[in-house]
Amino acid sequence: MIPLVVILFYAPYSWANPAAAIVFIAAAVTDSLDGYLARRLGQTSALGAFLDPVADKLMVAVALVLLVSHDPPELHYIRFDPHTLITLTAAVIVGREITISALREWMAEMGARGKVAVSAVGKLKTIFQMTGLSMMLFRSDVWFIPAFELGVLSSVWDAAALAQSTDELRRLLQRSTWGDPRSDDPQDIHLALRLAWARRVATQVPEARAWADGGIALIIAGELFVSEHPRDLILAEHAGLGAAWGGAETIADLRAQLPPRASWALAGIETPDELWRAELGWWRVVGLEARAMTRSRLEGQGVVVGAIALLGLDAIRVRTALAVAAQDRSDVAREALDALC
Repeated sequence: MIPLVVILFYAPYSWANPAAAIVFIAAAVTDSLDGYLARRLGQTSALGAFLDPVADKLMVAVALVLLVSHDPPELHYIRFDPHTLITLTAAVIVGREITISALREWMAEMGARGKVAVSAVGKLKTIFQMTGLSMMLFRSDVWFIPAFELGVLSSVWDAAALAQSTDELRRLLQRSTWGDPRSDDPQDIHLALRLAWARRVATQVPEARAWADGGIALIIAGELFVSEHPRDLILAEHAGLGAAWGGAETIADLRAQLPPRASWALAGIETPDELWRAELGWWRVVGLEARAMTRSRLEGQGVVVGAIALLGLDAIRVRTALAVAAQDRSDVAREALDALC
């Protein structure tokens, strides 16, 4: 299918790029399904075990060459030219594939090929890689979803996974739409990414702005009163809700100093020990409003946003149910599950 992807990608028709992406997706899915069925049915062979990763690498390498050879399409949300980032990511991915292939060949000669077998993390990396590349090959929006830009973000994580230090990871994020986390500390980077994601939702998905701002309020409360994060301007810049709340000494002070579009998530909460109830309340509001969106007869993206939010709520319910089972039905876990259901 690789020659067909190349032909479609360069074909001078408006439908050609989406068709190339669809063929690429079909190739990725059937390749995974072929390997799964071979293992399940006991039809594996030494040749198949050799050719399967080779096919993956050929697909990825060809897709990266196609993407690097073309300028990106018109972008809506990425405010910089991503061509350099795509080129660097392609170099990292191709370099990694060559290195891993050489390592496996060397280990095979030593009779220890099993020590470099594909792990669960490697399979997850492949999923992100194939998803990102297929969205970038599509090169146009899917309804209101900016497929190319999401593909860029997804593909960046392939390079991020190879970062050898937090300083290297920070430099990579500086060149991406996630922005500079302003710190090399792993916890600060994690916090910056959570807040960057929430801000992106607030600015790009109007239907979910109140949810995102309320979520940021919960994150701030947890950082100030549970994790005891330093009250600095960096946290305020990442949060994007002004700096008036920087001097809050209690949750009540924080609630009073945050804008109303965010403070609603802390309603009725007075102590840090109650923040878990605030999170449950946030999910209840999201669930009620998302359900109303999916039942709306109005045109627009609200129905899709509501459906995505309900899927997220279902995931939280499953996680909470597993926590109830793991904690032998503790009172707190049961209360959380009852509140979500």
